[in-house]
Amino acid sequence: MNHEVFEEYVMTHCHAVSVFRQRATVYQRLKSTQGCPATKRDLAWEEKAVDAMVEQFICSAYCNLKRYIEEDERDPQQSWLDFIAQQDVLASLEASASQIVLHDE
Repeated sequence: MNHEVFEEYVMTHCHAVSVFRQRATVYQRLKSTQGCPATKRDLAWEEKAVDAMVEQFICSAYCNLKRYIEEDERDPQQSWLDFIAQQDVLASLEASASQIVLHDE
């Protein structure tokens, strides 16, 4: 399973990415309001920063999983799906996304 397919699968089958995106948005807004008025960021910059954080979250999960999954040559994607189901990866991602502290709460 390549990175893009993994990202689509995760976004379709669990709420981890949306939860993380919400937390990243709050973090970026707080970061923006803490600066002096002359250096406040616009919304487009904020969205790009959030997108980059989300991409890093997904990439980190993908890279960590890739180390442990032995792909079957006949059906490599099914190897990923089996591992994700057996190890309850989606629930772990959701728990991780909700527990990540991006700012002082």
